Amino acid sequence: MDIELSNATKTVSRTTILDSFCLSCHSGEIVAVAGFHSSGKTTLLRALAGAVTLNSGELRYGGKSVFPDDPVISQSCFFLPATPPLVPGETVLRNISRFLTRHPESGESDQIVENLKRFDLVEHAQTPVLELSEDHARRVVFAVAATLNLPVWILDEPFSGELNDKTKSLIKEILQEATRAGKTVIYSNSEVEPGDSVATRICVINRGQKYADCPPGELKKRAETDHLLSRLTGIG
Repeated sequence: MDIELSNATKTVSRTTILDSFCLSCHSGEIVAVAGFHSSGKTTLLRALAGAVTLNSGELRYGGKSVFPDDPVISQSCFFLPATPPLVPGETVLRNISRFLTRHPESGESDQIVENLKRFDLVEHAQTPVLELSEDHARRVVFAVAATLNLPVWILDEPFSGELNDKTKSLIKEILQEATRAGKTVIYSNSEVEPGDSVATRICVINRGQKYADCPPGELKKRAETDHLLSRLTGIG
């Protein structure tokens, strides 16, 4: 599903977080959003997920104008905020079931079992989330994402935190599989690694404005001579 954000502006207490920001993301793309801390990355992702009310601008899903709390967004978008939306006192299996209850048309019981196995979570299925490591809790979230059949994934810093290399590799595999299936994936990352990036495009944000938007290889080349871009992305 194509997503288009046009001329999005968001201000908080006279501070401009997004400044006439435009971004188009298409089915089968993985778009990474990079930039400094407090550059506007999280607000941009929340705007794309319909989780924030803009001062001005327009958000379109599949060519249709949508607004926060619009059913089109809730039926189409899997949004992972920086703090995973899991209930700490409930088990892994119960948390996954909660997501499926909200999206009864998506996912089946055999897919749940398959993804529990894939993420090495079978032995933790009856474990409360609060007893899991950060690494395993992140695996739970992506087991949910892999089980749900939603066309849009918006993920805030999915690779951050105490994650081991196996988990990071699994996440990359899941993202690539999602886009091969025609899904639209947008995620934020404080730093980018063009040689190891799963992104097909990298959008760089600085002080609420778009600074760059291009494929990883082109971004790396530009960062060789653009020192601000190098600092914004961690390249070089």
